[in-house]
Amino acid sequence: MSQPTAPHFYTEAQMIALATTPDPHTRVGLRGRALLGLLCAAGLRNSEACSLNVADVTPTLVHVRHGKGGRSRRVPITPNCYRAVCRYLAVHPAKPRDPLFRTFAGERFTRHRLYKLVRFYARKAGLTGTVHCIRHSAATLWLNRGLDLVRVKVMLGHAFLSSTEIYVGTATDELVRQYLAAMRRPAMAAAA
Repeated sequence: MSQPTAPHFYTEAQMIALATTPDPHTRVGLRGRALLGLLCAAGLRNSEACSLNVADVTPTLVHVRHGKGGRSRRVPITPNCYRAVCRYLAVHPAKPRDPLFRTFAGERFTRHRLYKLVRFYARKAGLTGTVHCIRHSAATLWLNRGLDLVRVKVMLGHAFLSSTEIYVGTATDELVRQYLAAMRRPAMAAAA
C-alpha cells in the first residue's frame, strides 16, 4: 500500500494574510473575514462550514454538528475569530437557528459558493489553494504549536489516527524544538 503524500499547506503568515484579505469596511468583506477566520481557526471542511448555524459559534468554540460520517465535535476558536463573526453578524443579523454563512438574500452557502469565495480571496492574497488547503494548514499549525496527534485528530473530526498522521511530515517546528531540548539533556549530549 502506498504512503499518502504530504498535503499542501500555508504557513502561519500566509494564513494570517489570507484571513485578513477581505475588506473589513464592507458587508462582503466582514463576511469573508468571519468565514476565513473560522476556517483557519477550526480547520473546518467545506460542508461543515456551510452547515453551521449562528448558534453553533460561541466565544470560545465552534460546534460542528454535521461532520463527516455524522460525527459532531467542538473545536476551540480564538477571540479574534469570534470578534470577526460578531462584526459580520452585526451588519447581517440573524436568529440563532439561521445559517451562519449565507448569501445576502439569506440563502445558506453552498459548497460551490464557499469554494469559489475561498479561491477568490486566496488569489487576492497571492496564494493558491482551497478550503481543504486551509484545513491542512490549521492541522500543521496545531502540531507545530505542540498539540499532540490525538488532539489534532479530535479537532479535525477524523475517525482514525492514520488519517491525521499525514500532517506529521509537514509539522516540523515542534519536532525540531523537542529534539534540540532532548539533546541538551546530559545523558543525550554525552551519547551524541
